[in-house]
Amino acid sequence: MAKKTKPIMRWMKKNKGLGASIAHFVLREENGIYITTCRKTNAEAKFWVDLTEEEMILITYYDDARCGMCHYSWRSIRPENL
Repeated sequence: MAKKTKPIMRWMKKNKGLGASIAHFVLREENGIYITTCRKTNAEAKFWVDLTEEEMILITYYDDARCGMCHYSWRSIRPENL
């Protein structure tokens, strides 16, 4: 059976747990799992939330608010280009 893949392509954060304040770039969903650019925080869709407008502004100007590996990946869209 082929994998079900759905493109996400946006900055999101985990809604709880370690690193919940750091934004990650979510590439796609595969069978209910959100796949991030850094591939270190892949988790079920229920553990991810969209960023607020204030958080989007924050990650645009402060690199430390974004996952470093997601930030430097060529697969991530810069927040200022969204």
